[in-house]
Amino acid sequence: MERPFKLISYFNRLKIRKQLFLIYFFAGIIPVFVIGMYLLLVTQRLVMHQHQTQLNAENVRVSNIIFNVTSSLVNISDEIYKDDDLKRIISTKYSSESEFFAACRSYAKLSNYQQYYAEIASIDLYTTNKTMQDYEHFKIATDEIKDTF
Repeated sequence: MERPFKLISYFNRLKIRKQLFLIYFFAGIIPVFVIGMYLLLVTQRLVMHQHQTQLNAENVRVSNIIFNVTSSLVNISDEIYKDDDLKRIISTKYSSESEFFAACRSYAKLSNYQQYYAEIASIDLYTTNKTMQDYEHFKIATDEIKDTF
């Protein structure tokens, strides 16, 4: 019990300036510091949560975009693969260049795909048909190109 009285008697012996400083320090500075630290931590948690939520939403958005682009490209490649007109053009043995160019110009689907789908930069079809030439979307498969597959 003597301890609090010693602290009070010590406090009473101090000059008023030091007493005011101690009161200001314990009643003002320490509570402001504690409250400030608490608010800083709470604000940090809120900002981190907000950024995490925004990051998750952005991941979902990018995932949806990638899914849409890839599914669109898969559907287009399936259509190209199953196109009988294209199979006819590639498998025909052409007797002249003008016949080949006329057949290529009559087939506009590849150009349309490239024009209407922003995700398609180019479409190149490689063939081993020696009567064809490199023209627009049709390319001759050289040995060097064959080795890449």
